[in-house]
Amino acid sequence: MRNSGLTKVAGILLLIIGAGCAGKSPELSSGIIYLRQEDYQKAAQILEKAVEVEPDNWEPHFYLANAYAELRRFTEAHQEYEKAKELNPARAQEVDSSQYAYWYDHFMPGVTALKGKEYQEAERLFQEAIQIDPSRTGAYSNLAFAYSKMGQRERSLQVYDTLLQMEPNNADALLSRGQIQRALKRCDQAIESWTKLLEVSPEEKEILLDIADCYRELGDSENALRYYGMALEAMPDDGSIPFGMAVIYYRQDDFALAAEYFLKAAEASGPSSDLYRDALFNRAQMLVRLEDYEAARDTVLELIKVKGDSAEYYDLLGRIYYKLGNSEEGTRMFEKAKMLEEQSQE
Repeated sequence: MRNSGLTKVAGILLLIIGAGCAGKSPELSSGIIYLRQEDYQKAAQILEKAVEVEPDNWEPHFYLANAYAELRRFTEAHQEYEKAKELNPARAQEVDSSQYAYWYDHFMPGVTALKGKEYQEAERLFQEAIQIDPSRTGAYSNLAFAYSKMGQRERSLQVYDTLLQMEPNNADALLSRGQIQRALKRCDQAIESWTKLLEVSPEEKEILLDIADCYRELGDSENALRYYGMALEAMPDDGSIPFGMAVIYYRQDDFALAAEYFLKAAEASGPSSDLYRDALFNRAQMLVRLEDYEAARDTVLELIKVKGDSAEYYDLLGRIYYKLGNSEEGTRMFEKAKMLEEQSQE
């Protein structure tokens, strides 16, 4: 039981019951008095009788809902709040204010717990908020996030599914659900979530790359290239996009296009990035497959100049020199590669 004297809930509750009990049935009047005295167990018992006496009167349902909420019987409280609103729509705002106060009294501590990485406590509070008022969606998204942080991805997905049934165009939920689906290797489902996200929020251009990556993982090269193309148009400075396209062209044995897009990836990412290294190294290997050994040599030499020595660089360079007919330089490169490999193992 909470310290009602210190909560937002209590202020609203006392304001309501402070109007007095005149003109009410004995059961309802007694129930209100016990609520005022914070004897919630006794209040609930008497107000249950008041509901039996006056089942079509909104007030016994309303006050009983408050008693149930104080007793942490949240599902029952919700049912009584809904009944009160149904019986007297003119007083629905008053009822809803009290219901919201109890919801808020759990939701905000849940947010605080979530920020403090107290995920189990956050889970409890958000679940209680949902029981009090299942129609308010804020608790669902936070509960789903708490589950994901606890590694309970399936439960997180279930909550996101419920939320999206209530708000089909909730962009944050669509984004997060897709991320979890992809983490679970359900790329087809992730694509469905993210495609819907783009319909709702076309400005979410970054998700084009995620969709393309998913299509690539599914082996759908046509759609992967289509989405990579859209992503590249929207984000021309993102080197990972042409890199992904290059990988597809490589798998299709189109080494010329693969080499072209690996170069684009290197240029977009810049020399300071790891992607630059990977892109140029892969480009050099594509050029070897195309038997353009001089371009391959120049690419590896540029890579060494920018990124420093590496055994794999010199090993590839040795093979290139042999292809160019320079066996002496090739041997020297292989020896350099061997020395660097031995140094890395020391």
